Amino acid sequence: MSEYGGKVIGRMNTVGMVVDLGHASDKTKLDALEISKKPVILSHGNCRALIPGGLRASTDEAIKKLAAKGGVMGITDIAFMVKGTEPVTVEDVVNHFDHVRDLVGIEHVGVGSDAGIESNDLGSDVAKDMLNKADKRYHVHGEYEIVKGMQGPTRMYELVAALVRRGYTDEQIRLVIGGNWARVLKDIFQA
Repeated sequence: MSEYGGKVIGRMNTVGMVVDLGHASDKTKLDALEISKKPVILSHGNCRALIPGGLRASTDEAIKKLAAKGGVMGITDIAFMVKGTEPVTVEDVVNHFDHVRDLVGIEHVGVGSDAGIESNDLGSDVAKDMLNKADKRYHVHGEYEIVKGMQGPTRMYELVAALVRRGYTDEQIRLVIGGNWARVLKDIFQA
């Protein structure tokens, strides 16, 4: 993080703006977490421990520092960010929720699907075009951008059903599907 970047984060803290590490490198994440006086979020990403080659995945070190600041990490259901090989299922997505929960606590994980409006259409030319143009380092694989079975308007139902199967309580599910985001954003916006 440059000196100027540090000043930007300081100003963001002062005015109540969210510092989002969703597209940050490993070093930038750690630097931003060190600098910020307010909670920081990772709006959409997954766990490097579960997808070791994943450039967009976060290290356990970064996840621990994010939690120590009171932040929340959103788990995405973009297939290549969940698992390096096919098939990729909702159960693989829940593995990332489990990992963050077990590492730092349920209060620091939420939904960060990164599923844009184009993903609601399984045959979307926009999504397919985007996948075809993706940076090869991301190791995009499979037919779908979004984990199969989680496309479209029923994705939250599928996720909640998987969390229930995994043994999450009603309160834990409430935190994951919005409660944690409400808490952290209230903390940040009160600046």
